[in-house]
Amino acid sequence: MFRKLSGYLTATVLLFVGASILVVGYLVYSDKTGGVVLVKSHVGWHGLLRRRQPADDSYLLLAGTDVADLESADYRQKNQKLPNFHQVHNVLLFIGYPRSGHTLVACLVDAHPHVVLSNEYNVFHKWPEISRSQKTKEFLFGEIYKNAIGFVHVNDSLDKGHKLSTVFNYSVPNQWNGRYDQYIQVIGDKKGGGTTRTLGHDGQASLAEIENAIGVPVSFLHVIRNPFDNIATLAIRSVAGRDFISQSHVLNDTVLVRSKIQNYFSLIKQNARLRLRLAVLDVHSADVIEHPKESLRRICRFLRIECDETYLQDCASIVFENPSKTRNNVVWTDALQQRVTEEMKKYPFLSRYSFRSD
Repeated sequence: MFRKLSGYLTATVLLFVGASILVVGYLVYSDKTGGVVLVKSHVGWHGLLRRRQPADDSYLLLAGTDVADLESADYRQKNQKLPNFHQVHNVLLFIGYPRSGHTLVACLVDAHPHVVLSNEYNVFHKWPEISRSQKTKEFLFGEIYKNAIGFVHVNDSLDKGHKLSTVFNYSVPNQWNGRYDQYIQVIGDKKGGGTTRTLGHDGQASLAEIENAIGVPVSFLHVIRNPFDNIATLAIRSVAGRDFISQSHVLNDTVLVRSKIQNYFSLIKQNARLRLRLAVLDVHSADVIEHPKESLRRICRFLRIECDETYLQDCASIVFENPSKTRNNVVWTDALQQRVTEEMKKYPFLSRYSFRSD
């Protein structure tokens, strides 16, 4: 009788624990690449916690761990080992514009076995906050690295209709997003428009100080999209979500579009100056989409890293077949089109673009 009652109690406890986990909504398990998949069932989204370390340096996540806890500096500090940064020969940052496509470019570069890129750590914003004793290569690279492994992606199961999910699950199959292979050659951060604004306002003094402290040169990718599409997306996303574009809605707000034109060309003007002073490679997002292998070879040459055919092919497999033309989701008056066209003529790196071009 006692054994039977004990068995009933054990089964009840197990059922209660299992139900509690489902109510909390978190299930954690390892994926094939050594990453950790986090499923939060009760709100209907899925997330991928990217790991920035070799698979043998694994650590355990308990069901019920909150996303905020996973992203906290204390959690990362206690649950991972920092790699050796001795072979890092280049720091990679981005300049550019919001909604220009630099997230995709960063994903493809990050998939390289010897590259680690964090997501908007914002080096120039954080640098003044670091104490003098901590302004070293080891500390800065360690902070970038910890940000990178703590970055939570939204899983592409939310949007199975696209080869590359519009909810930012930019992971290249069979490659090194979330990990690195043996050593790191390039480390950096994806923060485009914010970096441009900082460098345009006396941030180059900080850049010189950073390069002096870490003893490694800093290079920049300048990601460029057709200005009409970039401006249109900036306008749309300031008032609506992603569904606005996918459902073929059209924005008719001349005042809003005019303000976004002004903001966009303010960044263009700053980037034109930065291109003359810094180590910058122009990367046109349309080229990445139409010719991903050639674009990545060019980027790898710029960063002085080798790339094999398997890496290039796997990266090419996730890229959209055609650039998104969000300009068609905005009403453009003749005056607005003319203003953008005239502004573009001032900058040679925009000479390829027009309202009708990619």
